[in-house]
Amino acid sequence: MAVLPPERAVFDLAHLAGLSTAPDLLLIVSERSSYVLHNLAALDVQDDWRYALQPPENDRYSPVTDMASPEWALYREVAEDAQTQIIEVGRMPIYGIIDAIGTVDTYPVPGAGAYERSFGPVPDDEMWELQLAEAIVSGGTAAAMGLKVVSEWTSVNLNIFASLASGVSNRWSGRVILSPGQMVTFDYSGATAGATLISRIWFAHLIQ
Repeated sequence: MAVLPPERAVFDLAHLAGLSTAPDLLLIVSERSSYVLHNLAALDVQDDWRYALQPPENDRYSPVTDMASPEWALYREVAEDAQTQIIEVGRMPIYGIIDAIGTVDTYPVPGAGAYERSFGPVPDDEMWELQLAEAIVSGGTAAAMGLKVVSEWTSVNLNIFASLASGVSNRWSGRVILSPGQMVTFDYSGATAGATLISRIWFAHLIQ
């Protein structure tokens, strides 16, 4: 049995065994606290004498010492996971919403064919969170419409709608953050002559 120093933390391996290993918790700390956590992860989290085979009783506990035991393997896994996840932590931007905006583009099709209707680009001093997009073909049809986020170098498909009937609302909803220079593009194909393409987006202005 080992004596528990009052200033040292001891981790119960039986309790650790029942906890999730998925890195799905958000920890928000200052740079100073992050520095302390990095030092703890680099050294103290690897101290096998801090891992107990059962909860301490009367300030005494049994530390894991058998390197061939399942408890030792669990201790190594816990320590390495904690060390990796804390050391690999990055700066996560935290955003607030300034306002929410809905905007619409109405385009009478001059002749059958393919057409792109775009919103943006996002100004250099702004960030947008796209929350909803809607496409309606009025007075005609379209073979398909691809909703995209487009930048100078790449294009990312958010959704593809096929066989757009006249007057039917085709909606996408989600949360996508757009950086300066990016655009939201409605890529219509097979639009019939005389139709009107109605494209809408709803987005929030973000502030960091």
